[in-house]
Amino acid sequence: LLQGRRSPDLQRQLAEHYAEQRRRAVEAINITERGRELPPRTREIVASYMLAVVDGLQLQALLNPDAIPTGEELAALYESLAASARAATGPTETTGAEDQTR
Repeated sequence: LLQGRRSPDLQRQLAEHYAEQRRRAVEAINITERGRELPPRTREIVASYMLAVVDGLQLQALLNPDAIPTGEELAALYESLAASARAATGPTETTGAEDQTR
């Protein structure tokens, strides 16, 4: 990334890479019912946030791979946050299939 500041070609490639990753993240958000309820700009912001988290975890893994959370730990955190968000917004009617997409 630092080299990209000195190389316009590398900076362009990196910018294109991140644009593609944001596009993919927005697509993943769009396939969820709650994601479709978000305004388009909010979906883009969430996608950028997700990339920032992933980049941060990658950097931590390079420096100290044993210190980063496992996939199972991250999934448990996500489920806890999702449950808290559902509790904060009140009960909704869902089917089992809808619950699996969140």
